[in-house]
Amino acid sequence: VDERSSAFFALGLAKSTLNPVVALSTSGTAAANFFPAIIEASLSRVPIIILSADRPKNLVGTGSNQTINQEHLYGNHVRYFKDVGLPLKNMDSLEEILQQAMNYLKGSDLEHPPGPIHLNFPFDEPLLPEDLRTLDISKYSFKSSIKNIGNTDDIQILPKSSKPLIVVGPMDNDLQGGGIIKLANRMQAPIMADPLSQLRYGFDDEFILAHYDHFLKIVDLKPDLILRFGRKPTSKILCQLLDKWGSRVLLIDAWKQYNDNCPQFIQASID
Repeated sequence: VDERSSAFFALGLAKSTLNPVVALSTSGTAAANFFPAIIEASLSRVPIIILSADRPKNLVGTGSNQTINQEHLYGNHVRYFKDVGLPLKNMDSLEEILQQAMNYLKGSDLEHPPGPIHLNFPFDEPLLPEDLRTLDISKYSFKSSIKNIGNTDDIQILPKSSKPLIVVGPMDNDLQGGGIIKLANRMQAPIMADPLSQLRYGFDDEFILAHYDHFLKIVDLKPDLILRFGRKPTSKILCQLLDKWGSRVLLIDAWKQYNDNCPQFIQASID
């Protein structure tokens, strides 16, 4: 398995298990082969932990084998990057780095959604001491990790509407599905459920509409309030209508608005 396919395998595992997955690589171009899967993970809000080995800084630019500049290799497509530095006897700083990385991985501060993080580990020779019994392997509990407590600020009250509509785009789990359906029943609002919304399967409710592309081409819908959940729909015609409806569209998300140009936004959790 090469690095490109292993990174996409990690992406699939993280999506299916709803848990972070670690992807390991050697130094040089090996880490660069993770890039396509990392971009996908970033846009899909999937937590992946990239651990890349590296050569010492003094070898960068010297022509040494498997040596490139790995600083911020993935740019803004990772939530967090840290060059851990060469292994030291005092490992206190490593625990702090790992705690911070885990918080960004989970989107604990509600500023950025969950996504990939990158920790770069340079090594110099000799890789191991002569006496392996002198190794002291540190253990960390992550008890100080930030817990996601949701948005505690005053949440905007939804405007009154007589023709509400709910649009649910791609989501990576069905944890919000029950809450969205309850809201739809209370508002008497039909739900246009994207194929990747997790609402088309496992939920049975009369308000869920699956094959809406067909009637959107012939019916002139005029909702006065459109609530969006999840990422932008995969349907081209529905995205065009959302642009047309403009200020009547309101995006609701637990994290601050990310990679989305919806004109109105409320930071809140449906559950």
